[in-house]
Amino acid sequence: GNQTIVYVKGSPEAVSKRCIAMSLPPNFEAKARQSARDGIYQLAMASSKFSSNKPISDITREDIEKDLTFSGFINYQNSMKDDTPAVIRELRDGGISCAMITGDNVLTGIYIAKKAGLIDPSKPVIIANRICDHSIEWVNASDDRSENPPDISSLRDFSRDTSLSMTGEVWNYLLKCDPIAALEYAKYTQVFGRTTPDDKVSIVSTFVEVGNITLMCGDGGNDCGALKAAHIGIALSDAEASVVAPFTSLDKSIASVTDVLKE
Repeated sequence: GNQTIVYVKGSPEAVSKRCIAMSLPPNFEAKARQSARDGIYQLAMASSKFSSNKPISDITREDIEKDLTFSGFINYQNSMKDDTPAVIRELRDGGISCAMITGDNVLTGIYIAKKAGLIDPSKPVIIANRICDHSIEWVNASDDRSENPPDISSLRDFSRDTSLSMTGEVWNYLLKCDPIAALEYAKYTQVFGRTTPDDKVSIVSTFVEVGNITLMCGDGGNDCGALKAAHIGIALSDAEASVVAPFTSLDKSIASVTDVLKE
């Protein structure tokens, strides 16, 4: 049949799993994590030559996205709006707990959270990073060294000196295997990273179900479910999010959060 060149983009973690191992540089994971640690949004690119006699309607993603050759990274950065830190400070001064739920790498989320004032830059950050052999891997955000899991019974004291972050993978594992622990950790988690749209819904819904008045703001299609699940949803765009959210920010700024709360 005809030969086609296939190009694939995605997170470094997802793309690397679909690549021929020999095509990946030996420092692939280290480079990807350091870029995320530096606040860089990163896409991995890969390609392959694809040929098939199947009708195009019968070809699946699994047929195409395999045995890829790694091509490189695309790095970019989004500038945070100038008023964000002041808004976060006002919310926290008002006794409102704030957290970030992002589909981006948890390390990128931590970088932005420090800039925004969600995380105290002077505090160490540990991450509930992934599930290995049915247990949670805890690592230090600064260098990926292994950390002991925080004691659930003393999380309040723990959070005074250390910030906690979590990936969507760990959240789902906890929600399934130990929902009580999931809720306790969630109370003190300041960044949820690599979350899917369904993860965002379950995180918001969990806080709603236990009686917390919950506000969600977001600007993309991936946020629509969580915007609907929260007591208050504020869309920061005119796209899909604005269709489902009760409120839409006219200036696309999280300053609208304080405006709504004051009303």
